[in-house]
Amino acid sequence: MIMNYEMKEKELEVFFPETVDTQNADEVKNKAFAIAEETNPGTIIINLNDTKYVSSAGLRAILAIRKEFPATSLKGVGPEVYEILEMTGFTQMLEIEKKLREVSVEGLEEIGHGATGIVYRLGDDRVLKIFFPMIGEQGIKNEIKISKAAFVSGITTAIPYEVVKCGDSLGTVYEKLSGRTYAEMIHDKETDLTEAVRKYALFMREMNHVEVDPKLFPSMKEKYVNTVATLTMLDPKVQEILKIIIGNVPDAHTFIHGDFHPKNIMLCDGEPILIDMGEASYGHPIFDIMGLGAVRTMLNAFPGENDTVGFIGLSRTEVFNSWDVLIATYFDYLSDEERKKAEGVCLLYSCVRALTLMLMFPACEVQIPPLSELVINLYNEFGYDLSFFR
Repeated sequence: MIMNYEMKEKELEVFFPETVDTQNADEVKNKAFAIAEETNPGTIIINLNDTKYVSSAGLRAILAIRKEFPATSLKGVGPEVYEILEMTGFTQMLEIEKKLREVSVEGLEEIGHGATGIVYRLGDDRVLKIFFPMIGEQGIKNEIKISKAAFVSGITTAIPYEVVKCGDSLGTVYEKLSGRTYAEMIHDKETDLTEAVRKYALFMREMNHVEVDPKLFPSMKEKYVNTVATLTMLDPKVQEILKIIIGNVPDAHTFIHGDFHPKNIMLCDGEPILIDMGEASYGHPIFDIMGLGAVRTMLNAFPGENDTVGFIGLSRTEVFNSWDVLIATYFDYLSDEERKKAEGVCLLYSCVRALTLMLMFPACEVQIPPLSELVINLYNEFGYDLSFFR
């Protein structure tokens, strides 16, 4: 028999046939072992996406594979097979990922359009976010996993439900929130900018003091250490500065949203709710200041009219004014002179995020030279000490 498989690093994924029963169970098992012997994996994923029935003989074949590879997991398990696995106790023994539910956006109202995907209304109480192809499957599944971890950790965010399939794309289903983002309210003059950003800044500071379990979230510092290492297009001097400042960030186990700006906060019944949790992690608060700061530094390095409304929901002027209010509010315990230096340091760190965003949006590469110059100037003038955070 022919068994398809995929090998990624030390992870082998084997695709089981439509039926695994007494007629072919041994052959399926032996073929899986033959592929494993050839590829020498560390773990095996059994993909049951096309499998509609597994008999007791098929279950024994899975057990035999698990005996040799204890980290074996099952993927793409449909409802019929899942019922069999549940009745026989396999759901208690193995990590099992259910088959993704198929959905369609035909006839759905588009209610949002962001950097990573499009959001549709899915009934009265849920929304569907369909991701662009550049966002990989693992990244999408991580967003759901992290969103759930944030919710149970006491972070005010939309309730995540499931990952779904829409044609060749993947999406996520979330609780539908009734409200508007701070960016929408500011840009539409529905609320005073200063008052709205003050509330946003105090909310950020409150969230940045929430201790979370590092076992449930990735490390934001580790992410940036790894990302800076990939910025080989930069002048070596600039890349070395970025390595120094990120390495200097104190370790912390507090909540970090990762893209904390007014477009990612909704006001629902007077309560701020975080959305777009794909980068949620743990770390030092500077990583959240960098959310709005990255846009601020890009505008500083690239003067002229830019489509910031499409990107962050605010006009160029609103971004500059929001940044000023954010710094004044978040660091209201500092003197004017101390706050000026703190702002310079925050802008320096924000350059790191601005430069990493260019990996996602190659059209922004023209900003690399002016941003690199800004890094050097801020580093020389303000340094990189973060002891002013409380």
